Amino acid sequence: RFAIKPGVFALSLLPAFLSVWDALQHRPSNPYDAIVRSTGYWSLRFLCLTLGITPLRWLTKWHALIRFRRMMGLFAFFYGAVHVGVYFVFDRIAAVGDAAHLPPLVTVAQATWAASLEVVERPFFAIGFVALVLLVPLAATSTVGMIRLMGGHRWRVLHRLVYPAAIASVLHTYWPLSLQA
Repeated sequence: RFAIKPGVFALSLLPAFLSVWDALQHRPSNPYDAIVRSTGYWSLRFLCLTLGITPLRWLTKWHALIRFRRMMGLFAFFYGAVHVGVYFVFDRIAAVGDAAHLPPLVTVAQATWAASLEVVERPFFAIGFVALVLLVPLAATSTVGMIRLMGGHRWRVLHRLVYPAAIASVLHTYWPLSLQA
C-alpha cells in the first residue's frame, strides 16, 4: 500500500527549497526579502488549505482528507515561523550597525528593539505578529497526546483560534498591498 502522507509532507517542503533556489538563481536585489515574501505567502496558503479541508471533506464525502489537516496546519505555522525568522535575521539583525563587533546578545537586543518599533510604526506587522502568536498554541497542542491531556472539548475550543489567526494573516498579507495601490 502506497503511503501518501510522506509524499504530501515532501511536497509541502518543496516551497521552502524553491524559495531559496529562486532567490539564489534570479539574484534579486535582496534575495532575503524574496524569501520573506514567499514564506509568508506559503504560510497563508497552508492556513487556507487547513481551513478548507473540513468543508471539502463535507462536500466530497472524502473523509480521508482529515488525516492531512494537522500536517497542513503545522506547515502553516512552519512557514510563518520561517517568515518571521528570515525577516528578523536578515533584515533586523543585518541592520544593526557594527553587528560583527558587538556581543551577540547586544546585537539580538538591538534587533529586537528595532523590530518592536517597526511593529508599532507599521500596524500590519503587529497583525502578522498576532497571527503567528495565535498559531503557536495550535502547533504546540497538535499532538494526540495533547488532545488527550487537554480533553477533546478544551482542545477544540483552543483550536478555534485558527479563525482569528487566518483573518489576521489575510490582513497582514494584503494590507501593505492596498497601501501600494
